[in-house]
Amino acid sequence: MTSNFSFGLMESASVREMQIERAIADWPEAYYEEIGRITGLGAARLKDVFLKVLAEDGTGYAFKFRQFERGHAVLQAKKGNHALILDARQPSRNAVQANSYLEVGLYGTNEEAVRLIATRLRADLGNFIRGGHEEVTWIFNDGGHIDDVIFPLKKYRDIMPEVYPFVSGDLDAWVDKFIASDSNILILNGPMGTGKSSLIAHIINRGKMSAMTAFDDKVMKNDSLYTNFISWSQNLLVLEDADLLLLGRVDKDNDTMSKLLNVSEGIIDTRGKKIIFTANLGNVKDIDSALLRPGRCFDIVEFRELTMAEANAARTKLGKRLFNNDKRTYSLAQVYQTE
Repeated sequence: MTSNFSFGLMESASVREMQIERAIADWPEAYYEEIGRITGLGAARLKDVFLKVLAEDGTGYAFKFRQFERGHAVLQAKKGNHALILDARQPSRNAVQANSYLEVGLYGTNEEAVRLIATRLRADLGNFIRGGHEEVTWIFNDGGHIDDVIFPLKKYRDIMPEVYPFVSGDLDAWVDKFIASDSNILILNGPMGTGKSSLIAHIINRGKMSAMTAFDDKVMKNDSLYTNFISWSQNLLVLEDADLLLLGRVDKDNDTMSKLLNVSEGIIDTRGKKIIFTANLGNVKDIDSALLRPGRCFDIVEFRELTMAEANAARTKLGKRLFNNDKRTYSLAQVYQTE
């Protein structure tokens, strides 16, 4: 490959991103393919794979490689009127320390070529691509600043529709409808032990979604949580125990709601991004009405313990001894427990 094609050098991560945007803005057409999260492979070896894939497409590419501090690299190539940019970045300090991965995406001026080269890259990088829907990115407050770390998604039992009688209709059909819906808000309200977390895991697995989550009120009020969600590859944000965030802006002095409204359906394009809130509010009527309007909120599910009849329907399917006390209700742990 020749190296006589002149690229503008990018002197920092922020300048890098601006120049990528400028390059794409100058292209007659711009296409993008996400390659995935690459682990166990540094930018230099990624460059070698990119060169190999380009060689399969024939010679004549002019190539430029630029590596930055703190896990940022850009690999650029051009042949005739066709330009490519392979963007690789480590999203956070903790990702470098604990989980070492690169988020890799391919930009190009020719849709067919971008799709072909992206397919070849995924094939060659197959052993290094992490399964996004098997992991959750936890956003947390680290001494006053926001950081993140990746954990495996907890393995739950195979879900049984019988333990979700409060979900309307067929459970999997309901999940599919949420994932496909233009409405991107889902609220799961109810006490602990009623199945909210296991349902979220089922949504992630069934939709093959890549999730990030936050538990801390301070994190939920920080703008960077929402800018990261919009700009990163994750397409599901789970806000746990978000009671205070859901309350009305005027009555409860909740200034975070405006951020949520912009993420859910503001002027920023967030198509394909979903937000799930979990809470234990005494009255869902306290939720900010703007969040609940049609086209924004897909559903509010009120979780509760199961009646004896509901619990026994699940116990029958599990082949377990039936309960005989109809004066009480039953948690999921009790439903699944051994004899």
